[in-house]
Amino acid sequence: MAQLNHKDIGELHLDVQSATLCSWESHGGYHRLRNDQVSGFSITDAAEQDCPTSWRVADVQGGTDPAAPCSVTLESTGDRTAKMTLSLFPFARMELEVSEGLPLQVSATLSLATGTASSRPDSEGPVRIAGLTGQQFMDMSEPDPEMVADDANQLNCRPGTTREYHWEPRGTKKQDLTLNLDDGPDTMLVRAHCSLPKLVLDCASDSNRWPEWVRLTFATSEPVNTTEPWTSYLEFKSRY
Repeated sequence: MAQLNHKDIGELHLDVQSATLCSWESHGGYHRLRNDQVSGFSITDAAEQDCPTSWRVADVQGGTDPAAPCSVTLESTGDRTAKMTLSLFPFARMELEVSEGLPLQVSATLSLATGTASSRPDSEGPVRIAGLTGQQFMDMSEPDPEMVADDANQLNCRPGTTREYHWEPRGTKKQDLTLNLDDGPDTMLVRAHCSLPKLVLDCASDSNRWPEWVRLTFATSEPVNTTEPWTSYLEFKSRY
């Protein structure tokens, strides 16, 4: 287990064998991840079969000064040559690089606990996401979902909300998608690289008025097949 801490981001625990996040306690002292769901990168082959990958620590930077940047880099130990780096400052950033073992499919998941799931006195919703206006999506709760453009300024997340977005960067110079998730008492920023242009958004269905968790899964839209090293990232930060 690797533990990273920064005064503006909080404390994160990383399982170094699976390269997945175990917990994230924000700098305000709030638990931001849903512990019973996996957060991190996942690699499958072109047939979408899981590719079990073992990891080991390759490098550690910083970690003694809570005001300074810090990072841990993991490298794969199997046939696939890959590196995953978790760094803190100015955001928490998970970056994956794969140089051998293509073609493959990659996804990056962040399962976020909302204020409704906490004991904070001001924790009662609403749960809203901004940043998806104009992007194409399907409402997966419909019996025959169709691709349409999201014309709302923000998405009000309700229990059971499930959507699949196929997004594009805004402008030729943008290389990512930035979302602002407002859960009532807090706002979380999530940023994904354009190499992960599919987003599956689903919310807890067993909640009351507002979902207790929101899961964001960014993924490749087709198998990655290139002779060059392939990289992607997911960044996130909490206001409190």
